Amino acid sequence: MIFASLTTIKQLKGAAFAAPFSEMSVRVALSLCLLSGTTAVVLTGCESDKYGFGETRGLVLTKPNEASVNLPPPKNPNDAESWFQYGFTFQAKQMWPEAIYCYKKTCELEKNKKNYWNGLGTAYQFCDKLESARAAFLKAHELDVYDMGPMLSIGFADTRQGKRDAEAERFYLMCLAVNPDQKEPWQNLIAVLHRLDEDDMMPLVQKLSDAPNSPNAAHIADLLNENYLKKFPDDYDALVNKGVFNTRVLNIPLAKDCFEKALKIKPNGPRALIGQGLLYDAIGDSKRAKEILDLCCQSSPSQAMAWTCRGAIAAREGDYKTALKCYTIGSSLSPENALWSEKISLYDRLCTEHGIK
Repeated sequence: MIFASLTTIKQLKGAAFAAPFSEMSVRVALSLCLLSGTTAVVLTGCESDKYGFGETRGLVLTKPNEASVNLPPPKNPNDAESWFQYGFTFQAKQMWPEAIYCYKKTCELEKNKKNYWNGLGTAYQFCDKLESARAAFLKAHELDVYDMGPMLSIGFADTRQGKRDAEAERFYLMCLAVNPDQKEPWQNLIAVLHRLDEDDMMPLVQKLSDAPNSPNAAHIADLLNENYLKKFPDDYDALVNKGVFNTRVLNIPLAKDCFEKALKIKPNGPRALIGQGLLYDAIGDSKRAKEILDLCCQSSPSQAMAWTCRGAIAAREGDYKTALKCYTIGSSLSPENALWSEKISLYDRLCTEHGIK
């Protein structure tokens, strides 16, 4: 698993914002720095061919049948984590049918943990069962809408199959809304744009696939998203993307409008609520930001980003008890994020020092 590093404020000053570097833009930078974890999946071989696919050179694929697998259960057969760890032992040995068998048991016992669905999707992917992989990754995405890993994996499955290019483009753009400096979405977009006959943007995309830290990366991603909205003007995720891109450049009225439109399409949609919460936090309206993020935590309690963004506001206000609670929940939902684990240690210590129980 590959993790995107946090962008420093100094880098953001030169790259991420068109507006002057103010206290408000620092707050935007800090908010957007929260959106950082990803699993990289890159197309290789002949996937960029316009009309067909060759073998994938980046993956060692097999086509076994997990239905024939019959394994003895782990010591705790009713415990999802036991099945997950059992499956991981087979995954480490590239015994994919056995891994699938275990991960399916895991997901049957616990349907609301994204890592379990990611494990199942990964095992299916390595068996070249891309529709099953896509379904598992979609469930993982539903449980954590700001995690780039499932977005990339869904886009990868769609692009390799060559039958949902518009969907693949949408998921790659969602990744770039979270982090336009991430290399893999740019690389994978090349095949999609080529097959969609949108070659006019390909030279810029190609450059960014080689040098994603370019100062204009967010701007080019925004342009691609605008083109997508011309084709699909009522697309919920593209509207959220536009809201995030405009939050980056402090175009506050347009960002607000985008999030409001998105929420009319999908009331209480977690991507839009989290983006809207970050926007209000960026402009200094922490009261409204807390209301929005609290709503997201209540209506979509599996969203790690909502909990940790809420925790960040609480910490800034000196409410270490709430910060500790929120980061603890967020980290339990997305344990791969080491930064959040560090926050737990910090706010646990601060609660102890201030006698907060």
